[in-house]
Amino acid sequence: MLLGPTAVPAQDFPYILKWKRLVGTPPPESVIEAGPLSLFAEADGTIVAVRRQDGLRQWHVRPGGPVGGGLAVDADRVYLADRWGGIRALELTTGAPVWSMRRTGWGDSRLAVAGARVLVTGGDGVLYCLDAATGLEHWRLRTGLRPHGGPAVSAGRVFTATADRQLLAIELDSGHRIHQIGIEATARYVTVIGDRLWVAGSGAITRYDGDLERSWSRWLGTELTTDPVEWREQLICAGANGYVYALSLQSGETVWKVDLGHPAEQLTTGTDHLTLTTEDGALIALDGTGAVSWFRQIGSGTVARVSVGQGRLYVSAGGQLRAFDSARPSTAASDTIWWEGFSRGVKTGYGWQLWSVADGALVLQSYRVGWRHGFVQLRSLVRLQDEEFTPLLVEREKVEASQVLLTRMTRSGDSLHIERRLGTSSEEWTLPLPTGTIVADAVAPWLRRRGLRPGRDTVLVLDTDDGTIRPLMLSTGAADASGRIRVDMRYAGPVSPPPPAAEDLSPDRLTDIDLVMWLDEEGRPWQIEAPALGSLERRVPADTARAWLAPGPERTLRLDMPVVKPDRLDSIRLAFPESLGDVRGLFVEDGRQELRTDSTGTSLLVRRQALPERTLPIADLTRRQELHAYLQPSLYIQSEAADIQRIAADLVPDGEGTDSWAASRLIHDWVYDHMVPAHTNVRFKSSLEVLEDLEGTCSEYTVLFAALARAAGIPTRVTVGFAIAAEGQLVLHIWPQVYVGEWVEVDPSWNAFPVEAAHIKTGQGLLHPAHLQRLNMPLEWITANADSLFLLAFGGGGGPPFTAWAEALYRRAQDADRLFEEEATQAARYELVALPWNHRSGSVLIDIARYHLTRGELDEAAWALDRLRRQDPTGPEADAAMFYQARLEEKRDHPGEARQLLEMLVQRFPEGDWADDALGALAEIVEKSEGCSRARPYYERLTEVYAASGWASVARSARRRCDESEAPPEPGGPGS
Repeated sequence: MLLGPTAVPAQDFPYILKWKRLVGTPPPESVIEAGPLSLFAEADGTIVAVRRQDGLRQWHVRPGGPVGGGLAVDADRVYLADRWGGIRALELTTGAPVWSMRRTGWGDSRLAVAGARVLVTGGDGVLYCLDAATGLEHWRLRTGLRPHGGPAVSAGRVFTATADRQLLAIELDSGHRIHQIGIEATARYVTVIGDRLWVAGSGAITRYDGDLERSWSRWLGTELTTDPVEWREQLICAGANGYVYALSLQSGETVWKVDLGHPAEQLTTGTDHLTLTTEDGALIALDGTGAVSWFRQIGSGTVARVSVGQGRLYVSAGGQLRAFDSARPSTAASDTIWWEGFSRGVKTGYGWQLWSVADGALVLQSYRVGWRHGFVQLRSLVRLQDEEFTPLLVEREKVEASQVLLTRMTRSGDSLHIERRLGTSSEEWTLPLPTGTIVADAVAPWLRRRGLRPGRDTVLVLDTDDGTIRPLMLSTGAADASGRIRVDMRYAGPVSPPPPAAEDLSPDRLTDIDLVMWLDEEGRPWQIEAPALGSLERRVPADTARAWLAPGPERTLRLDMPVVKPDRLDSIRLAFPESLGDVRGLFVEDGRQELRTDSTGTSLLVRRQALPERTLPIADLTRRQELHAYLQPSLYIQSEAADIQRIAADLVPDGEGTDSWAASRLIHDWVYDHMVPAHTNVRFKSSLEVLEDLEGTCSEYTVLFAALARAAGIPTRVTVGFAIAAEGQLVLHIWPQVYVGEWVEVDPSWNAFPVEAAHIKTGQGLLHPAHLQRLNMPLEWITANADSLFLLAFGGGGGPPFTAWAEALYRRAQDADRLFEEEATQAARYELVALPWNHRSGSVLIDIARYHLTRGELDEAAWALDRLRRQDPTGPEADAAMFYQARLEEKRDHPGEARQLLEMLVQRFPEGDWADDALGALAEIVEKSEGCSRARPYYERLTEVYAASGWASVARSARRRCDESEAPPEPGGPGS
């Protein structure tokens, strides 16, 4: 049967996502479980041990090169064989090295542990047997084969094949050959399962017993792509032709087969089904008859691989490793409320909450998980005063990969004490807690206690994420026909800004977000959405909530046309789609950015960052009280840490007159030179986390720069927004600012010191956890409500300024020209020429000159060419202008001037688009006036230097013509 959409049943994917990690490409070939740990090798050879329960990293080490299938464990050690020829053992609990040795060659290896022995099939064609405790070699055997499957070991014997088509049974302890037989073809896989030995190669699969007695052989006509596996008294084989075969163990006859459409990359067995992954990123389960149980597209056209643990499914594809557990029925209390979350129609996570009463207080337990970007888990416990829903205690744990952020809020009288901890860093503060304040999750029960009456209410709400207290205005409607009640909600500005205080705190865009909550007939939340952000949470049964759906492609924001060299932009002006609404508050306005409003609407002008007019010594900056907040350490920017202080002291000389701008440059260059661009498992690493491996994206570059700068005494803040990448993509970006007498923006991840106009900022501040929502909200609003921004103008990049109106006129002229509408074509061209000089002015003047030359209107052509020479004599159309000026001189019967211009063109622009045309025209002029012999050098150069040009064939014909005309007459012919 051929697997296709119609073959996929409606049964839900029977797993829930437990955790996810970024692992790079190619993905790990396998994941190995060892007690509470799961171990795997990342693409660069880093061995990672994570906690099997939640994916929290316990240790990681990169002892050598990339590791494919050469990874195994026993009770005490991890064994690995890398592609660089290294074989190593590490302590299982810590990753500390135990022993190492080297193979004789490089290449992929496979590795297996057999009691006190470690067997390694090397890419050098040698089978090694090593002591598991010491790494000492017991014996080796040269097979001449590069490995496909792992070493086959059973009952004290090792089975292997050789390049000269021998099948061997070897005593494990001594390496002595017990049996040896010849086989018909070179073996690709040698697999032992129980007392059966399977040998696959050259399109056939053959069964042997432990003494190498052959039972049967089955011709499949295709090579296998994985080791065969036994399942339900069948041998399962995956072929390179895309088929999966189930063969009878006893006879080898085909029981069933299925066409996957793509070759399987890996094949594993479970209690109920076979699980396969394919080279195009599909995850497929087959039942005992070969029917499809379920299907999921994990990767997007990339290789997917699968491993099975204890009730666990590990799937790696697209640079991500996902750990799934069987979706057993939930054991949560019957009154637990489950919900699933969506972003613009794509499921991005789920969660639950449970209300209870303990010791006279209401207790709310909740859990949520999101997989939109990385994998984030949030557990919280809230104790509330029963009568008023006032928070007494809030405990939150946010887990993202290996980063754990802990928050604890405790009420004391009319105050709330807040503590946060991230690794070894912590912070705490106290804020007033006004009477009547509730937490956001208590809004529905608060309304229910008030009787769910239609009307308007206002309640103070504590955001347990950032510690902000805001008034929430509610408008409750009457129940509809289904008994559901709609509540419209909107937050007002905060009662007090969250600490630490900062004058440049971004506007609170949450006040612009309309929220809609639907309550069921019992007053419990049924659905909550923020239409402007495209986000939705709805109550569903537990099994539906926990069901995992592969995320769709990331939403992208683009310019409506590309900017070829954004790193050279001096200025750029952008317009916005109506869907964004009022853009004031979405973008920072300062000396580098400003919003302008005219009859055409509102636009944003962004300029290249100017160099500071006056810089100050570091000592002066550290004494200014208003800059104190930008010198302090924080959870993410740990400028007080000893390692940060040491690097900063090495980079920046300590002295009263040390210039802050020069010191900033030293730090910028160090970060750029030492960091390695790489995606991470955490959206915001702290500076100390970055120092562990010096890898990351713009956020890691920024926090490390900020920590080093603050440690050196340079006030620093961060900027968020968009950066214009190649081809016009607008990517989310973050970069730092330094105060050196004025605020100046720099970017160590783009090596921009200072930044150019391709950096478009939507917010700036301290990168404090309490401020992150304000920094993120404009970004979320823009990406949720716009697909593209409109490019009105830009300048820089070594060329004339771009304007959208000129581009529109140029395209109008081209469209009219294609339709042979001369009058409309010329009207658009002359309208464009009337604009201030821009990126299309030179091109359209060439078009005008060419048009008039073909019509013999020489004065009009001369006007266009003369204007081009005066406005932009060295611009991108300079060679075209010289070419058409030469044509003009020809038509004016000035061949000498024409020839001189063409010679100059070829000399100045030998690699330009018009050099071959100029050579061709020169050759024609010279041949016409002086004959073939004088024109020959031009024709020869055309055929030699411009062989790919259309002029080359013309030149070859001309050379033949010249040869014939210059050849002496044959004897007896005319003239002899």
